[in-house]
Amino acid sequence: MTILQPLCRAPFTAWSVSLALALSQVSALPLHAQPLPRWALTPDQPMPDGIILAQSEGRDYNDRGNVGNWRSASDLSNVTATRVVSALKQAEDYCGWLPDVYVVDCLSDQYRNIQRSLPRAGDSSVLREILRVARVKLEGIAGQYEDPAARRAMPGESPPRFGTTATRPLRAVRQGSLPAARRAAQQVLAETQTLLLRSAESSAARKAHFTTIAQAVGSNSKVLLRA
Repeated sequence: MTILQPLCRAPFTAWSVSLALALSQVSALPLHAQPLPRWALTPDQPMPDGIILAQSEGRDYNDRGNVGNWRSASDLSNVTATRVVSALKQAEDYCGWLPDVYVVDCLSDQYRNIQRSLPRAGDSSVLREILRVARVKLEGIAGQYEDPAARRAMPGESPPRFGTTATRPLRAVRQGSLPAARRAAQQVLAETQTLLLRSAESSAARKAHFTTIAQAVGSNSKVLLRA
């Protein structure tokens, strides 16, 4: 039986109020125009260890080595950080293999897979929320520029060498809208890097991990820059 966990195990503080307000402000704006959450912009206010962020619905996808489930850890361990970086590299290789029109929705699907496999406590919950925001924005871009007449790329159509595949059918972007969709997706990845780096500044313990993961996110932009 699943027991719902409280929003925060620590005493309710002004920090948690500002986090909730920041995230509500983000979600109220258009997906590709959402600002950085307030908690990522204030490194002088470290995130409490007990914060528990919202849980995504559904199940994890572990077929063909997809990400895995690391929820046994309550913090962002070296092993977990390494696996996230590896999963981001697999996402880059797999999405780069697909035709250009599927890349944006492919990245959103891969970020969803990584995000949902992370623990919901400690530094891992911070990373989980950052990747969730990126995933939602990328999904919005794919939906905004979708070509309804194009076939969808199906899970399992990729070679096993990538170590990952789509967890759902991937939408194609209209050919004429591809430059705009790429620019919007690049902005999302740049914002995600900024969130990771600024969150790293607020905690010495998470600095090395978040910096390495931010570099991997930046590398994902390569699949959006190809001709």
